[in-house]
Amino acid sequence: MNRFLGFLLVLVVIVVGLGVYLGWFQFGKSSDSSHVNVSVTVDKDKIAQDEKKAEQKVGEIGREIKKTGEKVAHDIRGESKPAPPPDAGAPPANYASEARGKLDALDARLGELKAQVAQKSDDAKAALQKKLNELTAKKDQARRDLAELQTATADKAEAAKVRLQAALDDLQKGCDRLAAELK
Repeated sequence: MNRFLGFLLVLVVIVVGLGVYLGWFQFGKSSDSSHVNVSVTVDKDKIAQDEKKAEQKVGEIGREIKKTGEKVAHDIRGESKPAPPPDAGAPPANYASEARGKLDALDARLGELKAQVAQKSDDAKAALQKKLNELTAKKDQARRDLAELQTATADKAEAAKVRLQAALDDLQKGCDRLAAELK
């Protein structure tokens, strides 16, 4: 019984704290010579607004989960995907240029890592050089994926974009891991 009451007390404290933080509750105090009055104001409109915002956010998350689930189900079953809207397949030029910028930045970072590896002792250098060579190969593959995206037809552009983004993410993580080893 004590645990339940303790849980209930913690829950009330959390709700009141959250309510004060979000502006649902306001506390006031007034006093005269012999009395102190404490008042609590509940802003029902603010609570209703926050409730609607939360419902919208949960709805958006639900739609994203549903869309992802449908995509995975289509991929698993090997079904063809529904036809994209007429202009949806064209690779956006701004994504390609953004990806090129990320790739150039990662290339520069690889150059910095290469210089750091060169300063290591021979024992450590061999293992680090192997990892650096793997990252260089991943960078070269990402460059090929970027070139493929830029020349892809509308029906293959999305797949090329997904491959390129995965390659960039993998290269970024690899650079981060190597940089952590060099510290």
